[in-house]
Amino acid sequence: MGNTMGARSGGKVVVVKDVSQLNGQAIHSLRASKRLAMDCEGVHLCREGEICLVQLATPDGNCFLFDVEKKSRTSVASQGVIKLLKSPNIIKVVHSCGMDSDALWHLLGIRLAAVMSDE
Repeated sequence: MGNTMGARSGGKVVVVKDVSQLNGQAIHSLRASKRLAMDCEGVHLCREGEICLVQLATPDGNCFLFDVEKKSRTSVASQGVIKLLKSPNIIKVVHSCGMDSDALWHLLGIRLAAVMSDE
């Protein structure tokens, strides 16, 4: 089975609760990628549910887990995730994107761009 993201062993997993946790190299890694793997996790993930986590992974194997607080719709915006998700220059590779897209739009006002989904 092929690895479409080209991930290498040795990648890091970073839990991001605040943008100050991201150093310049991490932000550059996300912004410089031509494609990112993306997934959302939540409770009843849809327009009436709740987004708890946005996951972004780079082709070099680094994974960033953005903690999204229900009480703060701006928490994602303050972490710069919105620009990445809306960017037409970065392809977001997503498995079964429908519910993630629905929740991002209706709960956080984020309309995904440049999405490659298997649905």
